[in-house]
Amino acid sequence: MKRIESVKHYLLMDQGDFIVQFLDLTEDELCKQIDDLNEIRLTSLLELALRTSSSCTDPYKDSVKVELFPSGIRDMLVNMISIGTPMEKETIFELNDTFSIPGVEAFSLRFEVKWPVSLVLNDRAITNYQLIFRHLFFCKHVERRLCQVWLDGKKYKKLDPKDPVENRTAFALRQKMLNFVQNLLYYMAFEVIEPAWHIFLSTMNRVQNIDQVMEAHSSFLSSIVHDSMLTTPDLLDSITTLLSYCIQFSKKFLKKTPLHSNQRLASAMQKSTIEFDKIFSDYLVQFLRKVSSIVQNPNQSSKVVNIIHRMNFNGYYSRALEDHEL
Repeated sequence: MKRIESVKHYLLMDQGDFIVQFLDLTEDELCKQIDDLNEIRLTSLLELALRTSSSCTDPYKDSVKVELFPSGIRDMLVNMISIGTPMEKETIFELNDTFSIPGVEAFSLRFEVKWPVSLVLNDRAITNYQLIFRHLFFCKHVERRLCQVWLDGKKYKKLDPKDPVENRTAFALRQKMLNFVQNLLYYMAFEVIEPAWHIFLSTMNRVQNIDQVMEAHSSFLSSIVHDSMLTTPDLLDSITTLLSYCIQFSKKFLKKTPLHSNQRLASAMQKSTIEFDKIFSDYLVQFLRKVSSIVQNPNQSSKVVNIIHRMNFNGYYSRALEDHEL
């Protein structure tokens, strides 16, 4: 159990200070494309983060390694599904032919174990952990980028206390994006992972042999992957699109000059922000509608509906959702 708890700390981001420390150290490196990443440097920074956070007391911290994937999360899912089927060779060929992706999307951790622990933490289990980790890690990266936009906004506000309309429009959109990302992270951490972990611990108190341990662990991972919407392609595509728009927005506004310094630039940025807001809002409403529709499926966990309650906590999207139901 101690080994599984250690895996949870790192691959399910239970150890909060470690992941913050690691992101602080690697943010610039992970913004590069995967072909330009230095895996040795990432490994060194990982070891530094492990030894300068609360993870330094973990006896299994040396089992945590860096792994870079050449494809995105959806391709990884397709590859997992095709294992042991006639599609496996064809899928591997297609994945090898994919374009280069950013380092932050390619990055993952790997937990090395030996027999007999490998009976439970086998390759398929570790792959499931990595799938969840990559999704959480990218969401954390997006959250940090949006927070950086907020910090830059405070700097520009000091330069121009009048706070021009262009800034207010951008900051309102940034808050809308941040609300989406933080609620998504909260949902996965406290409404998916933690309840599944408590059920797993309860089951482990009743197991009598290794087969029951493997079954309980497999059920634990399956419930997390399923309730995190990773096995629903339609929802995963919507989440990926929304996160990519958050990244595009943060890139655009982190490299801009103060809006008050050039009236023409300010007008262009306001127009761009309004377009961003419309596109992001449309995709977000589409995502919430998809969740609302999918929840009606008896094979889908009703837990997913909680994400609507969190994102629509003040009824802002209620009208759009009601129109869809009609």
